[in-house]
Amino acid sequence: MSAVTLPSEFIADDKQSRVARRNLLLRVGGETPRNDEARLLLRNLSPHGFNLESAEPLVAGDQIVVYMPGGRAAAAQVVWADGSCAGCAFDTPLSKGELSAALLAADAAPGDLALEADWAPVMSAVASTQAELRHWPRPVRLAILVGVSVALWAMIAIALF
Repeated sequence: MSAVTLPSEFIADDKQSRVARRNLLLRVGGETPRNDEARLLLRNLSPHGFNLESAEPLVAGDQIVVYMPGGRAAAAQVVWADGSCAGCAFDTPLSKGELSAALLAADAAPGDLALEADWAPVMSAVASTQAELRHWPRPVRLAILVGVSVALWAMIAIALF
């Protein structure tokens, strides 16, 4: 991988570029300087920008257009590029509605699936523990019921006398 140098105007606003970034896989059409019918794969998205993969290499500073779900043709500038991957900043940030439409249209992101896979053993252990608690034998449930009843009556008797 080659080193990428960012212009200072993009480094200064790092907090804004990281706000609400969501991993996703969203296939969209677009326009690039060398292709009016580009096929793009968005890898993450925020109201201010996105990361994409393109069949053709892009160059930092390129102006592109991305056809977002919901019909908006969103203009963006390529901030950094490395081979088929690029990071872009929207000229006009996405609205909450446009962002929601894109998230609904997207496939599950690999990072999200990995997170679910990491939690799968924990969730199955919790489910089996809950199933065990629901199916205590009748004598155990009866003993608990009698014990709690006796304890409550004892507390009432102590409070009255």
